Amino acid sequence: MNADPDARSLLDYTMFTVKETTELISNDFDFFAVGEGGRQIGKISTVGPNAVRFVAGSREFDLIDADGTPLLHISDPVGVGPDKYRFTLPNGERLATATKKLSLLNVRLKVAMASGLVLEVDADSLASQFEIRAPETVAAWIRRTTRALGSSLAENSAYSVSIDPQAPPEVRLAVIGTLLVIDRVHQKAEDRSDV
Repeated sequence: MNADPDARSLLDYTMFTVKETTELISNDFDFFAVGEGGRQIGKISTVGPNAVRFVAGSREFDLIDADGTPLLHISDPVGVGPDKYRFTLPNGERLATATKKLSLLNVRLKVAMASGLVLEVDADSLASQFEIRAPETVAAWIRRTTRALGSSLAENSAYSVSIDPQAPPEVRLAVIGTLLVIDRVHQKAEDRSDV
């Protein structure tokens, strides 16, 4: 990403698109501003040693702002029981924990924030459209589109994201982390069905 002196932080945007690029053992996501000529405003990169990802299956991700500033670290550790994902701030402080809830047909998540706020997601198995809900409001609306015919095999899902303009920065970070979690849940389900 090129640093633009006039660029705002990813957290200043309430509408953006996200495009996933997948390689053998990494899932990266690029964030683009809506209505600003498609300018890149952030990125999620897979981090950590390739051998650990290949053998252990755990994944680590960093959300990076347009100017290169780290915003969030997301951990997808391998464990027994329901999938749990940890969101931590660059200073190591816990932001939230997302837990996949048992559901046969839907993707259901509970995102428990360190502040005590709980976000909920209940998306259909395709997760083509869903909301991330806070107790009193909808924190974000997300629409998923799949890879277009003729596009590169390395390009997977794309998302249109609209975040409540009143959402504070920590909720915006949790929403972005939750978007990654939903994508990981789908990826894991696809990997299991390929076996």
